[in-house]
Amino acid sequence: MSGLNKNKHKMNSRTGRNWLQLFLIGGLLYLLIVVVFALVIYNIPQIYDQINYDKTEATASEVQSALDLSSDDERKAALTDIDASNTLDIVVLENGQVLYSTVSTTDFSVITDFINENALSYHTAYQYESGGNTYQVWLAIYKTDSQLFFSIIISIIVGAAIMLSLILIVLVVILFFKVLRPLQKLRNNILKLKEYRLNEVHSGSQKNDYDFLSEELEDFTVDLQRKMKSITVKYTGLEYELQARQEKNIYKEQLISSLVHDLKTPLNIIMVQANKLEEGVLQPEEIHLLSDSSEQMLKDVNEILTIQKLDDISEVTKTEHVEVVEMIRKTMRLFAPLFRERKIQSYVDTPESIFINISPIKLKQIIHNVISNASQYADAGGTFELEAFEESQHLVIEAYNDKADISSIDFERVFDLFYHVDTGNTYGSGVGLYTIRSMVEEYGGTCSFAPRDNGVVLTISLPLETQ
Repeated sequence: MSGLNKNKHKMNSRTGRNWLQLFLIGGLLYLLIVVVFALVIYNIPQIYDQINYDKTEATASEVQSALDLSSDDERKAALTDIDASNTLDIVVLENGQVLYSTVSTTDFSVITDFINENALSYHTAYQYESGGNTYQVWLAIYKTDSQLFFSIIISIIVGAAIMLSLILIVLVVILFFKVLRPLQKLRNNILKLKEYRLNEVHSGSQKNDYDFLSEELEDFTVDLQRKMKSITVKYTGLEYELQARQEKNIYKEQLISSLVHDLKTPLNIIMVQANKLEEGVLQPEEIHLLSDSSEQMLKDVNEILTIQKLDDISEVTKTEHVEVVEMIRKTMRLFAPLFRERKIQSYVDTPESIFINISPIKLKQIIHNVISNASQYADAGGTFELEAFEESQHLVIEAYNDKADISSIDFERVFDLFYHVDTGNTYGSGVGLYTIRSMVEEYGGTCSFAPRDNGVVLTISLPLETQ
C-alpha cells in the first residue's frame, strides 16, 4: 500500500471513530434521559411525599428556632415570617398567654374543627421549654399545592421530551449521513459495475472508505474474540479460586464460632468455683477442677488462635480413627460442677469403647454441645441421661433430660441458628444445636429433638465409616 493510501486510511480511521463516538454518546445520553424520565414518572408520588416531608421537617425546626429567640418581639416576628413563607396554621402559648396564633381559637381540644384535616401534611401539639419559658405549640402544616407541584412536573416532562426529540433528530441525521447515504452510494456503484458502466463508478475515497470499514470491522471482531476468550479463561480460573477461598473462609469462621461458643463452659465452671471459693466452701477436689477448667480454657483459646492464623484448616479437621467413649466421659467430668450446681443427677451408659472415623475436633464439638445443652436447659433437680451405642454401622447418641414445661419449645426450629428458649435463668445463644446439626450432617448423619416422657431427648446418628 502506498504512503498516500496509508495516510488516507489513517484519516478515514479517525473520521470513522469520531462520528461513531458521537453516535454512541448521543445514544447513551438518549437512553439515560429515558431511564431518568421513567424513574421520575414512576416516583412522582414518592417525590411529592418527600417534598412534603422535607417541608414539614424544615418548618418544625424553624418554629423551634424562633422560640429560642431572646425577646417576644423577635419570636413574634420570626413566627410571622414562618407563617408568611409556609402554608400552615400555628398557635403558640407562652406561659399560658397567646404569643402567636393564626386560628380564631386557642383551645387545643377543639382547634381541629377550624382546619381542613384532609389537606394536612403534618399535625402536632407539644410543649417546649426554652429560656425559662414554657411554650404550648399547636402546629398544622398543609401539603404542597398539588396543582403547582404537577405543573412543575409537567414542565420537566415537556422539557425532557423536547430534549429527547432533539437527540433523536441528531442521531437520525448522523445515521443518514454516515451510514445510509454511504450504503446507498455503495449500492449504486455495485449496480454500475453489474451494468459495466465502469467510467461512472466513483473510486478514490469512497472505495477506500468501504474497504477500510470492512477490514477494520473484521480485524476488530477477530481481536475482540481473541481477547474475550482470554478474559473468559482467566476469569473462570479466578472465579473458581475465589469461590474455593470463600468456602474455606466460611468453613473456618463456622468452626471458630463453634469453638468460641464452647468457651462458655470453662468460664461458667470457673465462675461457680470462684463463688464457692469466696464462700469458703470449696472442696480440695473442686480446687483441682478449677485448675483443670482454667487449663482447658487456655487450651481452647490457643486452639482458636492457631486456627485463626491458618489459611487452610484441613490439617486440624482431618478425619481420624477416634475413640468416642473416653471423649464422652472426659467431657462429662468437665461439666460435673455445673450439674452439681443445678442439682441435676447425670447418668452415662456406654459400652467399653466405640470407634468412629471423624475429625476429633468436630466430634468433641458435637459431644460438648450435647452435654452443654442439657446442663443449661434441664430442670433444676432433674436428671440427665446420656447413652451411646452402635446400631447398624452407626454411632447413636441419645441425650435425655427432664423438662416439665415444654410449651415454649418450638421443636421445628430448635436446630435453627440463634434459636433458644427464653427460660429466664439460662445463657443460651442459639448456636449449640445449630452446630450439632451442621457437623452431623457434614458426615452424612442425622439428628432429632423430640419430647419423651417427662422431658426431651436429643438423638444423633453418625455413620461409623464416614466419607
